[in-house]
Amino acid sequence: MIVDWLLNEVPQDLLQYLEVYTFGNIANHFNNPYRDAISHASASGSLQNGESSSRPHNRAISHVEHYANSYDFACRFGVLHFTKQVPKDHLENRFMGKVFVNPRAGHQLNQHYLDSMFPLDPTNRFTRDPKEDDFMNLNVTIHSPQEKQKKSHGVRPEIAVERHDPTGACDLSREAPNGARPTSKVKIRDLSRLWLYCNGGRPA
Repeated sequence: MIVDWLLNEVPQDLLQYLEVYTFGNIANHFNNPYRDAISHASASGSLQNGESSSRPHNRAISHVEHYANSYDFACRFGVLHFTKQVPKDHLENRFMGKVFVNPRAGHQLNQHYLDSMFPLDPTNRFTRDPKEDDFMNLNVTIHSPQEKQKKSHGVRPEIAVERHDPTGACDLSREAPNGARPTSKVKIRDLSRLWLYCNGGRPA
């Protein structure tokens, strides 16, 4: 994969500015290792006395998001299959990144993904605000890797090492880049960093 090549060839001081967003991902893995040993130890709970990490989720690539249609044949063989795997060790699963699942079919980028997830306004120049039944306005269901049954839509957080709670609970105050609180109904747009770029926006 091109990401594996970048991880091997591009210096970390440049790679840290990269953000990756995929649609209809058919890959069987998606690596995003830690940038340093202390961050790795923080996630695995093996920090020594006197050590601290101010960035416990300090990844080589700062942001990775995958957008998938639940009935897209490519996703069913790729991202939707390999993010269901329950690793024996929480460091083993190598498919990294949040996964946003849309309950529809189709693999074409414009027709089946962008038109549904980022619909345009009547002028076809700007992304319009999400309506009630739009993908970005759906309530989020957080899936843990321990769950056997998956619902038709929602978001799967980074399931390899992004959580410290062994029950698989997700801290939405940390996961939501748009400021959603754990007590509120979280929408997909509250967790999607890519949504913040719409119409010339800039994530904080």
